[in-house]
Amino acid sequence: MKPIVLVVMLLVGSVAIASDAAWPTKGDKVYIAASFKGLHPPSPVAGAQVKVDMPACTEVEIVKANAQKNQWTMRDPLGGSEHLEGT
Repeated sequence: MKPIVLVVMLLVGSVAIASDAAWPTKGDKVYIAASFKGLHPPSPVAGAQVKVDMPACTEVEIVKANAQKNQWTMRDPLGGSEHLEGT
């Protein structure tokens, strides 16, 4: 078998396996491999605005999920809520 055919077969096979994975649903805890800057979690002091950064690979909980529209709402470790869209 030619090396290029083998490479193409491996690529197609890995994409097919990845597409079979289930999208996260409500209540799932996932790790997001992206950092978020300037999040506004609930403030412990009335009237004060808190601004924090969330590093990559932080565990978050999915609170709303719509896999057909590629939309999720997550709760971060500080109790804030963020809306995610896309694949």
